[in-house]
Amino acid sequence: MNEYATSQKTRNNLIHAAGEIAAETGFSNVSMRAIARRSGENIGSVHYHFGSKDNLFKEVIKESLKSWTDESLSEYIAPLQSELDTKQGQIGIMRSIVHYHIKNLFSHDKPVWHHKIMYHVLQYPSKLRDLVNEALIKPNDETVFKVFKRIRPEIKKYEMELQIRLTLAPIYFHVIFRDIFLSNSGVKDYTKKYFRDLEDKLVCQILREFNLPTN
Repeated sequence: MNEYATSQKTRNNLIHAAGEIAAETGFSNVSMRAIARRSGENIGSVHYHFGSKDNLFKEVIKESLKSWTDESLSEYIAPLQSELDTKQGQIGIMRSIVHYHIKNLFSHDKPVWHHKIMYHVLQYPSKLRDLVNEALIKPNDETVFKVFKRIRPEIKKYEMELQIRLTLAPIYFHVIFRDIFLSNSGVKDYTKKYFRDLEDKLVCQILREFNLPTN
């Protein structure tokens, strides 16, 4: 293995170790020693690769946001924008908005810690919360609000905010309480059918709010 590959492997090990621990305890309780122990690397590696623990935490957040930032919501729904003047196009874009969030929160090829750390980060003011807000929450809200405004021009801002929170909150609720929900259900993970049903119900809810056909 060449030097670059070895260095990248060490960097990734540190990011994933820090992410896993932060998902379990919150960022404020993550120690350098715990990161080193979990990653199998030495403490000096954190300083060498990131300069500080705070910089490492920023990279943890960026890693967890990667699938969201690699393809933003606005890019994901772009092919449907030209059809927004039709009922079918409006129905399709509403479903795409819901599907985008489920897809990114519950993709099976992403570590669970990617989703769990958001709960910890968003609880209290911090530079990490600002990073998530600027990279993900604000852009997504703005994209959804433009869609809502295009479909219903008279809609007020607070009505748009209320609707997007009501639509997306159940998805995030499944993330926050994932472990206890799955434990109580006696299953290891949510099934594809479960997510299809969740998506259908949330889409149906938002379509009714916009007086669009639900079948």
